[in-house]
Amino acid sequence: MVSGRSTSDAPRVLIVDDDRPLVELLEYNLQAAGCQTLGAYDGETALARLREQPVDLVILDLMLPGMDGYQVCRRIRQQLSETVPILMLTAKREVTDQVRGLDLGADDYLIKPFEMAVLLAQVRALLRRNWRRGKTNCVWANWSSRRPNAGCGVGSGRSSWRDWSTSC
Repeated sequence: MVSGRSTSDAPRVLIVDDDRPLVELLEYNLQAAGCQTLGAYDGETALARLREQPVDLVILDLMLPGMDGYQVCRRIRQQLSETVPILMLTAKREVTDQVRGLDLGADDYLIKPFEMAVLLAQVRALLRRNWRRGKTNCVWANWSSRRPNAGCGVGSGRSSWRDWSTSC
């Protein structure tokens, strides 16, 4: 289900992670930054959502139940879109994991724990890059300068992923 702003020019981001509190945290911050969000907690659901509705960016965990993030990335690139930016967000920190993800088609790779400000900057950069290539319909004049009100979860006392959860 799409949540967030209803304007057609807002970037649409699919968040794929089996950690529901993390998905909610990302949705909150991305919506505060002006994005529409969709959540998926496994690979099959993510692919189904992508078939139903195109998105401007996918944030993808690697360690998912059933189909892992590598397989999801491969299927997105082979069957659904060669151009939608994919940001892998994962606790897998080995260089071989990073290289594998990027070689399969991810555009960027961020390791958990992460700082929300860095993730939002990477999202803006990926969306801006795709917009310049004419691969998305988003209007960027106002979106790229928006920032969430404060850290992760305004009023929650959480300023980073580390504060939200200690498990990856």
